[in-house]
Amino acid sequence: MCKAFPFIAAVTVLVIATGIFNAFTVRELLQEDSFNFIPIIVLSEIIFIFTLINFLQTAFTDPGILQKDKEDDNDNDFHTPLFKIVVINNTTVRLKYCDTCQFYRPPRTSHCSMCNRCIENFDHHCPWVNNCVGRRNYRFFFSFLMWLSLHILLTLALTIYRVVICRPLWSDIPSLVIAVLCFIAIFPIMGLLSFHIALNKDGANHKRTGDPQVQHE
Repeated sequence: MCKAFPFIAAVTVLVIATGIFNAFTVRELLQEDSFNFIPIIVLSEIIFIFTLINFLQTAFTDPGILQKDKEDDNDNDFHTPLFKIVVINNTTVRLKYCDTCQFYRPPRTSHCSMCNRCIENFDHHCPWVNNCVGRRNYRFFFSFLMWLSLHILLTLALTIYRVVICRPLWSDIPSLVIAVLCFIAIFPIMGLLSFHIALNKDGANHKRTGDPQVQHE
């Protein structure tokens, strides 16, 4: 299976679902006389744009790839030690040697088996963006989760409103489908966002107290 398939599927679902929402739910809401939905719809479109921008930035930004060292023929005669002890900011740190990239990995750097590269501040490899999440694109990934959560919540609220006021209930199938899709998606997305908020809070506490934040692998 193509490695980019989850990324293509994610973009397709995001764009098509939002398109269906605009084509059916938004169109019907704009015809409502009881309430002016225009400001809310404009806000919804702005949130979607920021969601898509941060999604693409996460996917196409270098996550912090450390270039492989060129193999030195003279070094092949002996085995490089697996670990090396160094002192960073008065803290003793054990660095692990990466046989693939041919260097000792800096603190908080891990080797991604999917990308076959060492990534600074490696968080995880996300198949949905077909990229690792690391030092250089983590802010885009976090922003994407935030904007996507807002996008789903607002879309869910508007589609539920539209479905509830419909008589009979099944007269607006597209809005009902989007509402169900948003309801299913909101739990894992909000859970992941909450997890990263907790991680960032913990990281901020480490920096404030001066505790070293080093991974010993």
